[in-house]
Amino acid sequence: MEDGHLVFDNDEGLFRTRSNIMLLTGLLVLDGFALAVLMLYVLAYPEELTDWRTSLAFALPLLGSGFIFYRIRHLRRVIWYLRVVHHGIVAYDYTRRKWVIPWLDMKAIDITDRGLTIFTHTEHRRLYIPASFPDYHILSHALTLRAEEEGIPLWIRGKSLEELTLNDLYPFLSNDIPSLSH
Repeated sequence: MEDGHLVFDNDEGLFRTRSNIMLLTGLLVLDGFALAVLMLYVLAYPEELTDWRTSLAFALPLLGSGFIFYRIRHLRRVIWYLRVVHHGIVAYDYTRRKWVIPWLDMKAIDITDRGLTIFTHTEHRRLYIPASFPDYHILSHALTLRAEEEGIPLWIRGKSLEELTLNDLYPFLSNDIPSLSH
């Protein structure tokens, strides 16, 4: 901690995210190529357009494209560098795009088994910090302490602390346990 700043970075996560993006981009190119071949087929044989197999052949690459865009959108929110400063946080995604989020702009911090998600008021931005982040336990502890100081709501698996029940925190507990009181 230098001058009241905490710095966390995850170079391995950056390289993993970039390789996933490259793989998804390659799949998107192949998907576009498949759609182009299908379009040429339909133009060459327009009578086949009414066949259900042709419709299915168009639907599958379109659904695949939708899934790929969804995954890319999710990966854009994954953070590889985060600095906790007095006015908020400074983070970088895989494109090295800088995100500056003041404490006042944070809507909530959601803590799950997979990581932390920071929700903001403006532009409905979300930043995701995976649990595989190095020193995640220190980072999550620092963020939750600062969030409490700033009055930012903490959520556990999408629920506020007031809404939580024992079964939400410990789902392995059974509701069928008999009561100890007589």
